[in-house]
Amino acid sequence: MSKHILVVDDNEMIRYLLERSLRSAGHRVRSAANGVEALALCGMMRFDVLLTDLNMPMMKGDVLVAQARAIQPGMRCILLSADLSAPLSVGDDIVCMAKPLSRKELIDLIARAGGDDAPPA
Repeated sequence: MSKHILVVDDNEMIRYLLERSLRSAGHRVRSAANGVEALALCGMMRFDVLLTDLNMPMMKGDVLVAQARAIQPGMRCILLSADLSAPLSVGDDIVCMAKPLSRKELIDLIARAGGDDAPPA
Protein backbone atom coordinates (compact mmCIF):
# COMPACT_ATOMS: atom_id res chain seq x y z
CA MET A 1 0.00 0.00 0.00
CA SER A 2 1.45 3.35 -1.06
CA LYS A 3 1.90 5.90 1.71
CA HIS A 4 2.49 9.64 1.77
CA ILE A 5 5.72 10.09 3.72
CA LEU A 6 7.46 13.17 5.10
CA VAL A 7 11.23 12.66 5.40
CA VAL A 8 13.09 15.11 7.64
CA ASP A 9 16.87 15.12 8.00
CA ASP A 10 19.39 17.94 8.11
CA ASN A 11 21.89 15.84 6.13
CA GLU A 12 21.10 16.37 2.45
CA MET A 13 22.65 13.07 1.30
CA ILE A 14 20.73 10.99 3.86
CA ARG A 15 17.53 12.81 2.96
CA TYR A 16 18.14 12.09 -0.74
CA LEU A 17 18.86 8.40 -0.13
CA LEU A 18 15.76 7.96 2.03
CA GLU A 19 13.58 9.73 -0.54
CA ARG A 20 14.99 7.68 -3.41
CA SER A 21 14.51 4.37 -1.60
CA LEU A 22 10.94 5.20 -0.60
CA ARG A 23 9.96 6.48 -4.05
CA SER A 24 11.38 3.37 -5.71
CA ALA A 25 9.12 1.33 -3.40
CA GLY A 26 6.09 3.24 -4.72
CA HIS A 27 5.55 5.79 -1.95
CA ARG A 28 4.82 9.49 -2.36
CA VAL A 29 7.55 11.43 -0.57
CA ARG A 30 8.12 15.03 0.47
CA SER A 31 11.16 16.15 2.41
CA ALA A 32 12.35 18.90 4.70
CA ALA A 33 15.78 19.88 5.99
CA ASN A 34 14.54 20.76 9.48
CA GLY A 35 11.57 20.74 11.82
CA VAL A 36 10.38 24.22 10.90
CA GLU A 37 10.09 23.26 7.22
CA ALA A 38 8.43 19.98 8.19
CA LEU A 39 5.77 21.67 10.31
CA ALA A 40 4.97 24.04 7.46
CA LEU A 41 4.43 21.03 5.17
CA CYS A 42 2.26 19.34 7.83
CA GLY A 43 0.05 22.42 7.80
CA MET A 44 -0.39 22.19 4.02
CA MET A 45 -0.90 18.47 3.36
CA ARG A 46 -1.63 15.21 5.12
CA PHE A 47 1.05 12.55 5.65
CA ASP A 48 0.65 8.94 6.66
CA VAL A 49 4.18 8.68 8.08
CA LEU A 50 6.74 11.12 9.48
CA LEU A 51 10.28 9.74 9.19
CA THR A 52 12.65 12.07 10.99
CA ASP A 53 16.18 12.29 12.28
CA LEU A 54 16.40 12.73 16.04
CA ASN A 55 19.38 15.07 16.29
CA MET A 56 18.90 18.14 14.13
CA PRO A 57 19.60 21.83 14.61
CA MET A 58 16.66 24.19 15.19
CA MET A 59 14.33 21.43 16.41
CA LYS A 60 15.05 17.92 17.64
CA GLY A 61 13.08 15.06 16.12
CA ASP A 62 11.15 14.23 19.29
CA VAL A 63 9.94 17.85 19.52
CA LEU A 64 9.00 17.75 15.84
CA VAL A 65 6.99 14.56 16.39
CA ALA A 66 5.01 16.15 19.24
CA GLN A 67 4.27 19.32 17.26
CA ALA A 68 3.48 17.47 14.02
CA ARG A 69 1.05 15.21 15.86
CA ALA A 70 -0.72 18.27 17.24
CA ILE A 71 -1.41 19.18 13.59
CA GLN A 72 -2.03 15.61 12.35
CA PRO A 73 -2.94 13.41 15.33
CA GLY A 74 -3.13 10.09 13.43
CA MET A 75 0.24 10.34 11.72
CA ARG A 76 2.65 7.46 12.32
CA CYS A 77 6.11 8.57 13.45
CA ILE A 78 9.54 7.02 13.09
CA LEU A 79 12.64 8.53 14.70
CA LEU A 80 16.06 7.70 13.28
CA SER A 81 19.36 8.35 15.01
CA ALA A 82 22.98 7.38 14.61
CA ASP A 83 23.16 7.35 18.41
CA LEU A 84 20.36 5.66 20.32
CA SER A 85 22.50 4.96 23.38
CA ALA A 86 20.61 7.47 25.53
CA PRO A 87 17.08 6.45 26.52
CA LEU A 88 14.33 8.31 24.69
CA SER A 89 11.11 9.41 26.32
CA VAL A 90 8.67 8.98 23.44
CA GLY A 91 5.25 7.42 23.10
CA ASP A 92 4.76 3.68 22.80
CA ASP A 93 3.51 4.09 19.22
CA ILE A 94 6.65 5.90 18.03
CA VAL A 95 9.29 3.69 16.47
CA CYS A 96 12.95 4.51 17.17
CA MET A 97 15.56 3.00 14.85
CA ALA A 98 19.32 3.27 14.63
CA LYS A 99 20.96 4.61 11.48
CA PRO A 100 22.13 3.40 9.09
CA LEU A 101 19.25 1.28 7.81
CA SER A 102 19.40 -1.04 4.86
CA ARG A 103 16.91 -0.35 2.07
CA LYS A 104 15.03 -3.55 3.04
CA GLU A 105 14.84 -2.49 6.72
CA LEU A 106 13.51 0.92 5.65
CA ILE A 107 10.86 -0.51 3.33
CA ASP A 108 9.78 -3.08 5.94
CA LEU A 109 9.58 -0.38 8.61
CA ILE A 110 7.38 1.82 6.42
CA ALA A 111 5.19 -1.17 5.48
CA ARG A 112 4.46 -1.73 9.19
CA ALA A 113 3.74 1.97 9.83
CA GLY A 114 0.58 3.77 8.85
CA GLY A 115 -1.53 0.71 8.11
CA ASP A 116 -5.15 0.63 7.11
CA ASP A 117 -6.14 2.55 10.22
CA ALA A 118 -4.25 5.64 9.03
CA PRO A 119 -6.42 8.76 8.86
CA PRO A 120 -8.28 9.29 5.59
CA ALA A 121 -6.97 11.74 2.98
